[in-house]
Amino acid sequence: MPVMTETSAAAIKERSALATRRFCEALQLGVVAPKNLTYLTIALTEAAAEEVARNGALRERIKQIYSGMLPPPRQTPPRPSAGVRADGARKGSTLAPGNPPDLGALARNYHPDEWATALRKYGMPALKNGVRVVQEEHPGAKPANMSTKEALVEFLLRYIRPIA
Repeated sequence: MPVMTETSAAAIKERSALATRRFCEALQLGVVAPKNLTYLTIALTEAAAEEVARNGALRERIKQIYSGMLPPPRQTPPRPSAGVRADGARKGSTLAPGNPPDLGALARNYHPDEWATALRKYGMPALKNGVRVVQEEHPGAKPANMSTKEALVEFLLRYIRPIA
């Protein structure tokens, strides 16, 4: 029988039911009651583990079928969740648009090409608070304009240091 390649939840559920029916037929069990499927799964797993230990071809076939069912990997790395405290972030700071941006946390959690986009997600009050934090550490530093988001983002970008 051909191997199905569809990985949607409905297709997986259908595939599971079909595989179970085929397995029960091969074992000549007839229809197994849903309440007994767990026992059938345990029996199958135990017997398969023993056989796979002896039969490398079966092991590879199972791995091939399993790999073919897995959904494709995500194309982009996961983003830090809003509100999650970044390791080593300034006390009380999180990577959340309502809080001042923590430049160290941005450097640790984003690729340098993503820093500007990440900063643009912050509102003006948060960006201005971020500017104040930078100014505490770098007296005399100031953005070209405190009234535009882009000027604040450009200023903050100058003070993000890549993680070595």
